[in-house]
Amino acid sequence: NNSVSVTVGNSSVLTCPSKPSVMMVTWKISPKVGGRCTLGYRADTNETNRTNCSDSMNWKLTPERDPALEIRQVGIAHEGNYTCEVVATEGNFHKTYNLIVL
Repeated sequence: NNSVSVTVGNSSVLTCPSKPSVMMVTWKISPKVGGRCTLGYRADTNETNRTNCSDSMNWKLTPERDPALEIRQVGIAHEGNYTCEVVATEGNFHKTYNLIVL
């Protein structure tokens, strides 16, 4: 588990394993406060979707180019676990971060 520390008000970018033949990317976010949220991307339909995520959380670029997540104006409510799940022809990959707000 990777711990990432961010100062309140700053931005944070969480990287995600990028594979050449990505089929799906899902960010699963479990803040300590409030409900879970997800950001998803499907390559076959080139669709993105978001469920319960605040506007402060979004793809840094476009998910097909770079599946990194950007959190703008970090606040205490953003503390928690962020997991990126990648489904690609090479297999499934995931990475989890524990975001700590200072």
